[in-house]
Amino acid sequence: LTQKLFEVQQFDLNKIALKKEKVQITDFISKIYKEFKHVMSEKLLSFSFNNEIEEDISMEADTSFMREVLYNVLNNAFKFTPEKGKVDLNLYKLDGYIIIKVGNSGRTISDEDKERMFKKFQTTHITMGKGLGLGLYICKKIIELHKGKMWIEDYLEDGTAFCIRLPI
Repeated sequence: LTQKLFEVQQFDLNKIALKKEKVQITDFISKIYKEFKHVMSEKLLSFSFNNEIEEDISMEADTSFMREVLYNVLNNAFKFTPEKGKVDLNLYKLDGYIIIKVGNSGRTISDEDKERMFKKFQTTHITMGKGLGLGLYICKKIIELHKGKMWIEDYLEDGTAFCIRLPI
């Protein structure tokens, strides 16, 4: 908790410096998918990686921070998707951006809560008691440091998707 609060303070004071390196995005996301396959199987979740990028695309990113973001989002999908549910990791390119979308068949999040989820210490009744309300705040700050955007949208009939847009 102390470490997370310190990290939040560093983000708030704009004292976080990225250590960017050239990253082949498909390989990077594919490795994270493989790391989570076993975790998702513990709850009998259907877990898929849908890669729509055919060419090798590299981008400048801080891999440590980007890994933190993806781990947080995938862990949330695991926590809030009911047993035998579905989690999809989608990767595609759109208008000069890389889009990473983690969708799940868990509960939907209201439009009001979609905005609130990225604020410090904010959770919804759905997530109450399952976190500090700092993870998504930190994730959004990391994505913004990469000149990207992070948001939540509805997914499938009853699910939620956490979306990340990063410039190529």
